[in-house]
Amino acid sequence: MNMRILFLLFIFAATACNEAPRPFKHEAGSWKPPLAEPKAGYDILVEPVDGPSRPMAKLLARSVADSLVEREVSATVADSVKSRFVIKGKAEANWEDARAPFVMLILWTMFNEKGEIVGNFTQGVQGTWFEWENGDPRIIRSVGQEAAQPFAEMAQRKEKVLPPAELRGAGLMVESVIGAPGDGNKMLTDAIKEALRLTDVSITEDPRQMDYVLKGEVKMTAADQGKQKVLVIWTVLTPAGGEVGKATQENITPTGSLDGSWGETASMVATAAVNGIADILGRAEKAPREDNGSSPRGLIAPQAPKQVPGRAPPPPM
Repeated sequence: MNMRILFLLFIFAATACNEAPRPFKHEAGSWKPPLAEPKAGYDILVEPVDGPSRPMAKLLARSVADSLVEREVSATVADSVKSRFVIKGKAEANWEDARAPFVMLILWTMFNEKGEIVGNFTQGVQGTWFEWENGDPRIIRSVGQEAAQPFAEMAQRKEKVLPPAELRGAGLMVESVIGAPGDGNKMLTDAIKEALRLTDVSITEDPRQMDYVLKGEVKMTAADQGKQKVLVIWTVLTPAGGEVGKATQENITPTGSLDGSWGETASMVATAAVNGIADILGRAEKAPREDNGSSPRGLIAPQAPKQVPGRAPPPPM
């Protein structure tokens, strides 16, 4: 049976904008959507749905989370993790409105980190009571697919706001990526610079103007059944070498597919990495700075004026 999911109500506060880029949109047998780095936090935490049995509640939450990941939005069902948004759902039997062919109504609400409502809608689930109670895979899959789309749009619209004030204009020096096969080192280095510039992060080549340093490293596992795991690790450092944070991407790719030209793959990797790097930079102002005897941004500290005997020192500038 073809299960259809219809929205009765769809309300969200974000204003309309252009379609968000779809980084890591994978081809068959190629890149998967990037996994979020737990240290930086997930985009969305999906809680078990209130109302159905505990196993069914968890299956519905997992279906929504998996569908969000397919849309390049990092999501999890694990509790006690950091996330930008939280999705809560409440399922109610549709006993009162016989006009709608729904066995259940799921009231979905998305909250931000402050507990404020970002958006909500009611999803109608078509099927039989037996199928719902027994966790029909088609119902679970359809609920996840249809519920994920509006939530992905809400999260991606939220990402389009300007970076924090401490991010804009911060001097970031990007070192050459290391460890990538083929032309990956150069392609990734150029791509991450361009992706960061598009978010209004100031990239500098002058050590005197840098506030932070970004290093990228690619690690490849040994081939296994025609596949390789690829790790791309981005590390933000202070000028003195202290680690501020890391953002890690993990994907599976056909063996040898990156041994030549990375091409568009480098841009997709960089675009997907920007949010994690920006999150680290946004928190960097709170990180302790090493006192290495130098002034901020490498500027030379002014010398104290010489005092002429018998006269008071000149007023401060």
